[in-house]
Amino acid sequence: MTDTYPNARTIAVVADCHIHPPRIAFPEAALEAMSGADLIVTLGDMGETSGLDQLAAIAPVVGVLGGDDQPIPVTERPWYRELLEGDDPVALVRAAARQSRLTKERAGDLMVIIRQAAATEPVLAELWEKIETEFREVLGGCAGRLDELGALAVDRVRATDLLWTLNHPDTWYLLVRRCGWTADQYEQWVGDTLAAQLLAS
Repeated sequence: MTDTYPNARTIAVVADCHIHPPRIAFPEAALEAMSGADLIVTLGDMGETSGLDQLAAIAPVVGVLGGDDQPIPVTERPWYRELLEGDDPVALVRAAARQSRLTKERAGDLMVIIRQAAATEPVLAELWEKIETEFREVLGGCAGRLDELGALAVDRVRATDLLWTLNHPDTWYLLVRRCGWTADQYEQWVGDTLAAQLLAS
């Protein structure tokens, strides 16, 4: 199903576990439900690392440990609001490249696993569609801000297409995981390419 876990046939997906004192263990019923899994994917808000240890006793675990205790849409997060309030187009695309790098370092591998598993798992297919839709919406906001600043060399739709493609987890996977680029090289290339493709000279 993936390059790393080719024999995974049954995937358990968990999220919002919040393993914090005084509740430092998963309910037995939850552990029993995952007992036949070949791979466990955690989508975030795990809490204590002991939660990962409990899952790893059942099957290999991939995913995200941290996250927001109170889930906030990306479009409402401070870093995104600050990005859209900026008036320097070059700084905006560089900030977008930086945020892309930070997101992929935290969850890029997980995103690729979800996308690959979505081909055969309806629940993950629904999750992946939600991720893709929200991802494009966020990047469309960046394109909109560049358009408002009169900085685009292309129309807003094409700008969104380019932002979406260059920031996509598949691009990170190919360049960093397959080609061996460093995260610094990835961030620099995304920023350079966005500036060259999006911004009017």
